[in-house]
Amino acid sequence: GAAEARKVRCKHPEALGGQKGEECPPGIRLVPEAVRATLRLAAGGGSGGAILAGSSLGAAVCQLAAFAEPHAVSALAFLDGGLPTAERLDPRILAVFVPGLPERGYTAYRGDEERAYRSLAPYYANIDALPDADKAFLRARVTARVESDSQRTAYYSSFRDYVRLALTGRRRMGKGLASLAARGVRFLVLWGAEDRILSARGSSALRELLDVPVTGEAESRSPSGNARYLELDGVGHLPQQENPIAVAKALAELAGNTLPAIDE
Repeated sequence: GAAEARKVRCKHPEALGGQKGEECPPGIRLVPEAVRATLRLAAGGGSGGAILAGSSLGAAVCQLAAFAEPHAVSALAFLDGGLPTAERLDPRILAVFVPGLPERGYTAYRGDEERAYRSLAPYYANIDALPDADKAFLRARVTARVESDSQRTAYYSSFRDYVRLALTGRRRMGKGLASLAARGVRFLVLWGAEDRILSARGSSALRELLDVPVTGEAESRSPSGNARYLELDGVGHLPQQENPIAVAKALAELAGNTLPAIDE
C-alpha cells in the first residue's frame, strides 16, 4: 500500500553490498540479486500488481523482474534505460571481461577529487546548473566511491551483468514485452533529450517494440494507449534529478493519478 511504499528505499544494483562498512564479495552477480530484491518489493503491490520504475540499469532490473513474474506487475516505467536493444554489440565493450583492465581506469581517479567529480558531467545536461546541495553531495559521493575497492567490485559486477544481458539479444526482450502487453501491463518510456549516456535516439528500438510511433515529437503513444513515450528538454541521463516534477507527474499518470497531488 501507499504507507508501505513510502518506507521503501530502492537502491541501484551497484550499491547492493557496496555501502560503507560492507564488503561486496568478488564474483557476486549483483543484477540477479537486485531482481530478486525487486520481486520481493513487488510482492507487496496487492492484487492489482506493482508499478515498477527504474532509472538506467535499474530500468533493466525492473524489466527482468517483470519478465520473471508478470502477474506481479501492473505497469513498468523506463527512465533513460532498460535492457540493451542494439542488434549488434560493439566488440570494444567486451574488454570489460579482461581481468583487471577496466579496474585500472576506475582507480585512476583516486587522489584527484576534481577529475572524479567532472567524470559525472556526461550524466547531466548541465552539471553546473544543479543546486549547490546536489553538487556537494555528488562530489563527496564520487570521491568516496572511487576510493572504495568494494564499490569498484560492485560497479564492474553490475556492468558485466549488463553486457551479458546484451549478448542474449533483442529477440528475448521483444517476446517479454509482448507478453506483458498481452496481460494489460502499461508502459512509460521517459528520456532526457540531452542524454549523453544513452541517447534519446537510442530509445527508438524500445519504442518500436512497444508499438509507440517514433515521430521525432517529444511525446507519443501506442495506438492501444497502453504505452507512452515522453522526452524532456534540458535533461540528461538522470531526469529524476534534473526535472523531478515532470518525472513525478508522468509516474502519477502511469499510476492512474492515484498519487497525492504534486506540489511544485
